[in-house]
Amino acid sequence: MRTLSLPAALGKSARTAVFAGLLTLIAAVPGALPAAALSAQDIAIYREAFKLADNDRLAEALATATRAQDPLPAKVLRWMALATPGGGSFAEITAFIRDNPDWPNMAALRRQAELAMPDIPPAEVVEWFRQSPPQTNDGFVRHADALIATGSVERATALIRKQWTDATFTPDEEATFLAHYTPYLRPQDHKARIDRLLWAKQEAPVRRMLPFFDEAYDTLIEARIALDGDSPNADAALSRVAPALRDDPGLMFDRARYLRRKGDDAGALEIMARAGTDLGRPQAWWPERHLLARRAMERGDFNLAYRLVSTHGMTEGSAFADAEFLSGFLALRFLDKPSEAFAHFHKLYRSVSAPISKARGAYWCGRAAEALGQTEPARDWYAKAATYPTTFYGQLAFRHVSNGAVTLPTPPSVSSADSAAFNRREVVRVARLLAEIGGSTDDRLGSFVRRVSLDAKTPADYVLAARLASEVGRRDLAVAAAKDAAQNEVFLVEAGYPMIDARPAAPDLALIHGIIRQESTFNPTIVSSAGARGLMQLMPATAQLVAGKLGLKHTNARLTSDPGYNVTLGSAYLSELIDRFNGSWVLAVAGYNAGPNRVRQWLQTYGDPRTETVDVVDWIELIPISETRNYVQRVLEAVQVYRSRLGGDRVEPNLDRDLRR
Repeated sequence: MRTLSLPAALGKSARTAVFAGLLTLIAAVPGALPAAALSAQDIAIYREAFKLADNDRLAEALATATRAQDPLPAKVLRWMALATPGGGSFAEITAFIRDNPDWPNMAALRRQAELAMPDIPPAEVVEWFRQSPPQTNDGFVRHADALIATGSVERATALIRKQWTDATFTPDEEATFLAHYTPYLRPQDHKARIDRLLWAKQEAPVRRMLPFFDEAYDTLIEARIALDGDSPNADAALSRVAPALRDDPGLMFDRARYLRRKGDDAGALEIMARAGTDLGRPQAWWPERHLLARRAMERGDFNLAYRLVSTHGMTEGSAFADAEFLSGFLALRFLDKPSEAFAHFHKLYRSVSAPISKARGAYWCGRAAEALGQTEPARDWYAKAATYPTTFYGQLAFRHVSNGAVTLPTPPSVSSADSAAFNRREVVRVARLLAEIGGSTDDRLGSFVRRVSLDAKTPADYVLAARLASEVGRRDLAVAAAKDAAQNEVFLVEAGYPMIDARPAAPDLALIHGIIRQESTFNPTIVSSAGARGLMQLMPATAQLVAGKLGLKHTNARLTSDPGYNVTLGSAYLSELIDRFNGSWVLAVAGYNAGPNRVRQWLQTYGDPRTETVDVVDWIELIPISETRNYVQRVLEAVQVYRSRLGGDRVEPNLDRDLRR
């Protein structure tokens, strides 16, 4: 969203007059409005107003808005202004926050409120920050000073020490903080801060802290900086570190990563072995452990890979789940240790909540139980996984518990009362009006639609949020709403799996939809940071090459302006990949994401899943790039859902067949 500020030349009295007029309009907005459309005249007025606002001509935009009949879009302009420096007084901002708790971007308003806070009694400052923790360093100073002034010194001291450890400061902010609070800080607080900064690779603030430490500790700091930067003097800097500090977990991590980047995997592994489980920050170690484990897997050294990942030292988080899964996978499929594998998979299952992860954990618990000869427990675990029929492992599990068709979840029912209450919400009406004014690509529209989805509490809320996204032309946000719902085990098949108008004959319509859903979530104008464009996220060079083969005139702009053209080229490229890999969907989908050359390398390393001797599920899990592993599974699970959407209410369990194509 573009941010706005009042022109500097506009005097305070003029600003006050404009805002007063606008507030009069806003006051007329009733609390529960029907989903009424704007008049043609209001649409024209607000298009002009928002165009002015987007060109940083806010005063003119606000003045223009006063000519409209419907004041609600003018309130959006006011919301935009309050989120920018100088856009409103503390009283105005806090009143807006209080009266509009379900509007988006409230964090930006709170930041501006902190900066605009006048000289009010300390008790009032404490109360404000009790309800809204500080968003800025200035706000933190106001809060801490108010706590001290009201006698809550112990509470203030704890907050000061935590802020010093965790916060990011500019040099001026850091100097101000130290001028205020040095008496409250201890040597261990300085060590905690510099340790965090070193782990975060923040060299400039690290160097500002050197005066706090003695010469011996400075050598540790200099060595970590040198190792992190691959300095040619890194070895010399390391040699100057006192022996008593050489086992510092951060230093050991930096040494291991330095050696790995220099190609000395053996040296990195030796340091990891010495570190044991005393890792300091095990989440930071995980990428290095994972990378070295994957390299060991490429060499067939599965024992080493297992030792690396099973001693990860983490207790929670997504990296913990990944480490437990890989530990179990290695134990079961390559080390013939089903008991250990089951323990890892069970720990994974208990630690996750997302349907994709729950299905994964349950399915592999079933595989491990099966390997142990425990037929009934295995069936129970497969049944648990199969309760997530829109997921890859839920679909794989289904064949173990049923020979029939997979029945996809039906959407929750929505009553007329649910719809009426939803339509009365101001943020819902704002979204509809913004779509009328600026169309589906307006960033402001996106922020309101997402807020509606994120605020959903009931199954009906999720259905209505997804419908709103579709109604205003944002199928990508409908998919996002469906994914939000899925995290709470509410499955929205229609909204979560949109369909395109184009109907290319090849390679397979369900597969094309699965690719589009994963690539762009059906946003036809999206451009990735790498330059991939449109529904099927085509790189311009690839698109030009395919267009030439098809005899089509090509422009890069057409990739985002013409969805049908994008799908024509993307489908042709996907067909080409399928042909290149002799009909294999798994290899073609992996190649669409990572490139066909990488897939050829993986075939040499891990074998060919098109043969009977290589388990295709194992092959997917052996893909060394996590994005591609995830991509293949997400595309193929979506294919099964699209088969149902395209062909009827029930989908045959074809994932096994698709994996073996």
